[in-house]
Amino acid sequence: MHVRALLGTVLLVAAAPAQTFIVDANNGPGTNFLDIASAVPAVPDGATLLVRAGSYVGFSITAKGLAIRGDPNVVVTGSVSVRNTARQQTVELRGLGWTAAPSSTTSMLILDSCAGLLLLDSLTVPGVLNCAPPGLHCLRGPAVAATSCQQILLHWCSIAGNVGLQSSNAVIDGCTLYGEDGVLAYNGGQYEVANPARTALSLGASTVQSADSFVYGGPSTNLGHGLVFLGAPGVDMSGANLRLLSGQVTEGSVFPAPRVPAITAVSTDVLRADPSVVINGVVQGTTVITVGMPSLSVIDGTVGGSVGASATAPSGDLIILVLAFPGPVRQLPGITDAFWLDPTVYSFEAFGIPPVGQSLNGSAAVPNLPQLQGIRVAWQAVSSSAVTGALQASNPGISTVR
Repeated sequence: MHVRALLGTVLLVAAAPAQTFIVDANNGPGTNFLDIASAVPAVPDGATLLVRAGSYVGFSITAKGLAIRGDPNVVVTGSVSVRNTARQQTVELRGLGWTAAPSSTTSMLILDSCAGLLLLDSLTVPGVLNCAPPGLHCLRGPAVAATSCQQILLHWCSIAGNVGLQSSNAVIDGCTLYGEDGVLAYNGGQYEVANPARTALSLGASTVQSADSFVYGGPSTNLGHGLVFLGAPGVDMSGANLRLLSGQVTEGSVFPAPRVPAITAVSTDVLRADPSVVINGVVQGTTVITVGMPSLSVIDGTVGGSVGASATAPSGDLIILVLAFPGPVRQLPGITDAFWLDPTVYSFEAFGIPPVGQSLNGSAAVPNLPQLQGIRVAWQAVSSSAVTGALQASNPGISTVR
């Protein structure tokens, strides 16, 4: 159904407001729960937890849709897991920051067997502090580990210590991902390499799009006396499809030392990069397909304000900017990359051929209705090549009404 209506009208018809609960470790006015871990199993499917500043232990979400939105200075001190969600269940984690962890085999964020949308917005995951206790070798899991997840959107996140995606479909938008340098351990009266440097982004049998993101491999480090930590690639691929729409990927070496590639892959991997993408270092194992592609960025909105998006494409291409509700991954005939839009309610918000070096912008007004706070809408663009007429989809993006 093609809708030519105000965003608010569409939202009021199609979306019911979620139940909202307050989580506050300091038990301030209006508090419903003192910690996230007890709130998660107690609230109904589809609820929203508004988390006030404070320190919270880790928690697990299983077979439930939830939105967990943190105020500034929300700190999580343990592992968080999301598992076994259904297609219609969305999990949103927003504004959470983890403490720097001692060495551990446990990932800070574990995503497993999720069929629904995982919206990970403004998360901060620091690296491992040290190799403790002294005398033992370090074993470290990825900072973020995802397995068999159908729709992951990482937006404006800063993550150190490896994002590992296996059999998953993800978009990385506006993020900074850092690999880690090696770790020493004191063993038998001497220091030795306990763990090598770590890749920032590892992809196994996954489809990933990266836009406006910076990916840095684990750096090489010269400790003197012949002891050198060899760096790690920015991206390591195996059986993956990676589309770099904008941004940068950088090798791990930071001084004249044995060099490591910026990207390592196998011959069957598909690696596409827009000409604007900067790859600092070599690509090993596959050939980069350089092709101009459309890219999109989104703007969150407020009640009484507006949500928006901007799209760029190769010079001369016609761009169509579409607004909809988030939907399942869907392929359209003649377009290689999938859409994340609900096909039943959508609107063409803007179209045209922008001037060279400029973007096509669109926005939609949000009525001043409190029940619209927390609603999510999805954006995606389609470009038509000025040379061949071929159609391409941009990365999807999601705006939230705050």
